[in-house]
Amino acid sequence: MVTNPTRVTNTCKTTIDHIVTNNTDFYHTAFTFDPGLSDHQLVGIARKRLKLKHTTSYFRGRSYRNFDEDMYYADMAKINWTFLYQIDDVNIAAEIFTDTMLGVIDKHALYKRIKCCSDQPKWVNSDFLSLIDEKNHRCNVYNRRPNQLNAAKKREATRRVKQMKRYLRRTYIEDSIQNTKDDPKKLWRTIKSIWPSKNKSTTINSINGNDDAHSMANTLNTHFSTVGSNLADTINTRTDQLPTFTDDAALPQLTEINIDDVWKLICTLSPSKATGLDGIPARLIKLCGHLILSPLHYIFNLSIKTLTFPQIWKEAQITPLFKGGNQDQPDNYRPISVLPIFSKLLERLVHNQIYDVLTVLGALTDSQAGFRKGHSTTTCLVEFLDVLYKHMDDGKVSGVLFLDLRKAFDTVDHEIVLRKLEVMGLGLSYVLWIKDYLYNRHQVTKVNHIVSDKHIVTCGVPQGSILGPLLFILYINSLPNAMPSNIHTFLYADDTALVTTGDSMDTIERNLNASLILAKQWFDNHKLSLNVKKTKGMKFGTKQKLSQMANLKIAFDSETVEQVYQFKYLGVILDCSLQFDKHVAYVKQKVYTRLKTLGRLRQFISRSLSLTLYRSLVLPHFNYADVCYDSMSKSNANQLQSLQNTCLRICLKREKMSNVHELHTDANVCKLSDRRKAHCCNLVYLGVEGKSTKGINNMFSLVNESHKRTTRASSEKTANHTQV
Repeated sequence: MVTNPTRVTNTCKTTIDHIVTNNTDFYHTAFTFDPGLSDHQLVGIARKRLKLKHTTSYFRGRSYRNFDEDMYYADMAKINWTFLYQIDDVNIAAEIFTDTMLGVIDKHALYKRIKCCSDQPKWVNSDFLSLIDEKNHRCNVYNRRPNQLNAAKKREATRRVKQMKRYLRRTYIEDSIQNTKDDPKKLWRTIKSIWPSKNKSTTINSINGNDDAHSMANTLNTHFSTVGSNLADTINTRTDQLPTFTDDAALPQLTEINIDDVWKLICTLSPSKATGLDGIPARLIKLCGHLILSPLHYIFNLSIKTLTFPQIWKEAQITPLFKGGNQDQPDNYRPISVLPIFSKLLERLVHNQIYDVLTVLGALTDSQAGFRKGHSTTTCLVEFLDVLYKHMDDGKVSGVLFLDLRKAFDTVDHEIVLRKLEVMGLGLSYVLWIKDYLYNRHQVTKVNHIVSDKHIVTCGVPQGSILGPLLFILYINSLPNAMPSNIHTFLYADDTALVTTGDSMDTIERNLNASLILAKQWFDNHKLSLNVKKTKGMKFGTKQKLSQMANLKIAFDSETVEQVYQFKYLGVILDCSLQFDKHVAYVKQKVYTRLKTLGRLRQFISRSLSLTLYRSLVLPHFNYADVCYDSMSKSNANQLQSLQNTCLRICLKREKMSNVHELHTDANVCKLSDRRKAHCCNLVYLGVEGKSTKGINNMFSLVNESHKRTTRASSEKTANHTQV
């Protein structure tokens, strides 16, 4: 910005002193002047006085300011749904049903332009604002006439503001936490609203250099709706291997829905569920649940009868969520999909039928732990680690491949998934209903409160749906069958781990390379894209055995699979010798972030409420998959226990050196080691009783099943010791 010479001598004038800015709008001009001290000029800059303009933002939504539940219920009760039962077209019936409900809803909860909430804390009221005005007045009076009397009045006004602020803030925090303490999600949302960690704005400034909201919305919508199909089109699939549809009446068929099942779903519906494009909120559905039960039951069964999913419930609203990187690139946004509430109710009912049939048929692979009853990340990790521990006990090293798929849910081919439904034993009615459910779906994307044009989705399972995850695990169900017999396959949705062992590293490498080739072929045949760059290789074993083994060398299509020495698998950080040092450090880091919150809150809430927060926000981090790393070193266990003691001291407001036994007694909280033992006992009990996964059930056997000799323990249900 400096253009005048800043060093002047008898022979030359040079500009060697500079002022640099990236925004000239904030500054008026730069200047130089001679202070008479040297041949250098001093440089200065004149800044503009900018008057910041407050911009108010608005969005369109339902206003419940004058909403009356009794009047809304009375108007809904006046609707005679008899006319609906004469309609045989499910699309027309669903549209009329939706329009009729919206006619009443729009009357009581208007859909209008609403002003966004200000940054002012919610605990601020009119009395507090009056005290602030009084304090500001006393400060101004003191500044004009500084004397002892005005100084005393100023101090008194300031004291009253601080006292009122402390009281209002404490009361608001206590009431907010008390109202949400039974729901961890709402509780954490409430705490973040009180003390947001970062200002995460959802506003998008530009996409591909374009800052028009409607253009940005259309660009993102096109990207989200075509990213899966574009990726799938790059893969050559052998469709000749797909079977053809057959109409076999002996196969299980889709049956009519019981009205009691519909009522149970409405009763368990969360009022805070996001509203879809149909504009009908879950809160208003619950208020008149039994009034719309009969017409809703009719539409659901009409959908089953005609094998048609209502078109109005196929439309999704997408909200882009920034992941990181360059905000201008569409690839750096994650789509969050919201479907109509009624769509999810119907999906849940059909999901239950499909899952029950597949369970009876035993069609689901035992290797899959995702989205299944009685399965979890913990059960998957236990079975995975059990294989590694067995290899260690045999004095062998394990080789593991952690596979990564690109846009797995978005690249599911509709034709292939329909063929798989029939292959797994489902009747033609299931296949045709799912076909109509998947085809001709549309979505819109909302950017800065502006909605894009509709775009058709031709590939992938619907995000945010109930049936989507189930269809995906059916889609990937046959992957373990494609692997060699010396490979153990572990699936949690699309998270795939391949495990093998051998007497030498050459054997392990040969097994893993062969399995990687077969997996790539299987993925190609199913239009799934394997990301070799993010696929990782790892070896597990004792430190002594690992020191004798060379590094893994796994390659595919001229790309080398990276060998790592630690990997986060299903939320647990695994190291080569299963010492879990890195995972313990990770758990400590997560708990420390919650400790900061507890420390800031404890001055506003009671001890009992502090313990409630501890159980809701901190304890889940200690509990998650704790049976998997119970074999950690004593040093790591002591570190975790020390951290729990610190949490309890904060909650109970005790001194640093207070007695540990008294801490746990007063808080009615057991030590972490005892919790891990209890969780291990529960896992063993479920395995012995056959109530866990098949893999865990097979880990244990009863004493009377292991030999025929008559002993005192032969008639008791005592499990043999197995490392879990």
